[in-house]
Amino acid sequence: VADLFSIPDTQYATALEVAAGGRLYNVVTDTEDTSSLLIKHGQLRRRYVMIPLNKIRSNPISRDVVNNAKHLVGDDNCHLALDVIKYSPEMEPAMKDCF
Repeated sequence: VADLFSIPDTQYATALEVAAGGRLYNVVTDTEDTSSLLIKHGQLRRRYVMIPLNKIRSNPISRDVVNNAKHLVGDDNCHLALDVIKYSPEMEPAMKDCF
């Protein structure tokens, strides 16, 4: 996942790393079939978490919660992680799952 997005403003880098934790090292695939093939034939030397894009079901924080937090601490002190990173549209499910 870490290779699939960029952080235009590096002041958020540490916060994003803490928020995502180990999910930054998950491997994103297009389908569960690709994940299975990588596991069976990829000769992986260690354990990886595979995230097939066609199976991701995320539950991102609502804009209402973010707006309430901004109201409490100020607009400049609270940002949704997805708003401070750049990624391709097809990776949105993976980003929502990670952050």
